[in-house]
Amino acid sequence: TANCSGNIEIYVNTEKDLSSTTALKLNVTIDKDYENSYEIDVLKTKLTVETDLEQGEHTIQFVISDTKGNTTDYNMVFKVDAYPENPTNLTAKLTNNNESVLLVWDGISNIENPEYRVYRSTQPNVNITSGNQIASGLTTTTYTDHDVVDGVKYYYVVTAANNADHISKASNEASVTVDH
Repeated sequence: TANCSGNIEIYVNTEKDLSSTTALKLNVTIDKDYENSYEIDVLKTKLTVETDLEQGEHTIQFVISDTKGNTTDYNMVFKVDAYPENPTNLTAKLTNNNESVLLVWDGISNIENPEYRVYRSTQPNVNITSGNQIASGLTTTTYTDHDVVDGVKYYYVVTAANNADHISKASNEASVTVDH
């Protein structure tokens, strides 16, 4: 599984008069692996926590305490779901007596169970649109396009998607002219 580096932004709004205390202390714990303390001396504040978490569910705990020893704690579960890498090394070649186009590409490894989607156009720089999509739900790194016309040049790209339907950038573009 891949790690996802990024930031968690924490907004604290005490909604209390802090004039009787000099500061609040905020302890942040993520999956019992990360722990840090912050001093807060204003009603509202924003903290940024740098993270490097694996994909999946994580628990974050906030414990706020004042100088009098009063504490309040909150637990929250969140999910890290990385965007897939883009497929690479897409190739297109004629097959089945030049009546079909065989596409082959290198798969991705930064997410589990990626879904591949194939896009085709008769113009270069294929746009990732539903109108250009000719296949989806693919779990292998090959696809054969049987719906081709003799004498037409086709351009192809492939994307990967994760379970949350986050789509990668397009692969390199491959092209082939059908010649029966």
